[in-house]
Amino acid sequence: MFSAALAALVPLFLPAPRAGPDALDLARASARTELVARLLTHAAWSQENELYAERNRAWGRVIAIDADNPDARKGLRFARNADGSWKEPAPRPAKNRNAKAEAEIPARRAEVVGPFREAMLALIEKERPSSDLRRAMLDEVLGTDPDDAVVRDLLGEARTEAGWVLKETAVGKERRAAIRAAALKAGDASVPLERVEETALEKGLGAQWTCAVGTGSVRVLATTDAGEGDKIARACAAVPGVVAEALGRPVKLAEPYTVYVLGPAGRDAFVDAWPGLQPDERERLKGWAGGGIPRAVATAVWDADPRKRLDCASLHAIVHALRAAVGIGPEHGWALEGLGLYLNREVCGTRFAWFTGAALDKKNKLTTRLVQADANWMNEAFVLLSGPGRPDLEAGMEKDVSQVGVAEMLASYALAAYLLEGRPAEAPVLLERIASGTKPVAAIREVLGMSVHELQERLVRWLSERK
Repeated sequence: MFSAALAALVPLFLPAPRAGPDALDLARASARTELVARLLTHAAWSQENELYAERNRAWGRVIAIDADNPDARKGLRFARNADGSWKEPAPRPAKNRNAKAEAEIPARRAEVVGPFREAMLALIEKERPSSDLRRAMLDEVLGTDPDDAVVRDLLGEARTEAGWVLKETAVGKERRAAIRAAALKAGDASVPLERVEETALEKGLGAQWTCAVGTGSVRVLATTDAGEGDKIARACAAVPGVVAEALGRPVKLAEPYTVYVLGPAGRDAFVDAWPGLQPDERERLKGWAGGGIPRAVATAVWDADPRKRLDCASLHAIVHALRAAVGIGPEHGWALEGLGLYLNREVCGTRFAWFTGAALDKKNKLTTRLVQADANWMNEAFVLLSGPGRPDLEAGMEKDVSQVGVAEMLASYALAAYLLEGRPAEAPVLLERIASGTKPVAAIREVLGMSVHELQERLVRWLSERK
């Protein structure tokens, strides 16, 4: 039987009632009223100390909160029109004329905004508003004191010589420099190479190798000139170090990465001679300018352009290194494409090889722009992601590398740069979480503490600040 005594206990187990939106609005309005009073006091102090620009600023903030405040309107010389509207006064320059008192402004602003900030933070903690409303409440604080360090920190910002920017922007240059320093080894002609022996499989391919060199982690066999083989070997040998620097994870390939460098004329014979390939795999390889050999830690390149042969060989070295470092592979399309292109740009200075089939779409205007030698991919990404037709990051993150479109590829490139440069501690954790099977949306929420929508908005701002 449900006793009266038990019934009396039930309310103890029910959640406390939450204040509705009206209560939140009322609490915010009350905090604003108190803020206006402190602003008017601050304006009076500024007047007394001949800080006329600061006085006008305080009055202006009062009007932004309380549009018809008579004290602020009178102070700024507004007059009423016949219809009751306010008449804008003629401009009159106002300057601060007391250097000693001016030095006190930051501390006094902090006293004005402090209680208001704490009220807003308490409401945010209690009510858990949407991300947009939370941002609006924090922006109210910054409207009174743009340099409020507490709110700026909550928004993930840092102060630099350029002003307040995202923390990701503040650390980005240093991280970018570190990655580039590691990549410089890709062009270091002093890196020693050693002669490597052909395997039984390689002897049976029927190719006349003019170069067979390696560094321990990389082997390169080429039918072209030996100088090209050396260059590719050194570039690919630098890749594990670049990936390790970028992700803060050691990179050790299960076996040496091998690159076969052939001219276009050697393609068909090589593909036909490679054992164990399925008919569709042979056909697909012959349709490419080079690519990874299925079920082997190896790549074959035969494009007519030696720069593209280097680019393709380096990109596939990065693919193997990413798998070894954090488990990312072709099934994680956005990550593999974005990270691969970003890191390959650092290693060999080019972005010729794309996994997405959009690279073959000559009618795609974005593709046409991206393949230009002087293309600025970060600027293109900013325009794309801040415009009305921007790709859906959430949907794009569910695709494997063969399904990624050119717009998604560009967004992934920008996102990879953001993670590696701006979030170096979280980037490898996020990638490992995704590689282990966690959905990207959930991993982003867990590791970065934001939704994909919030990440996209932050990415756009980061792109606007990146120099």
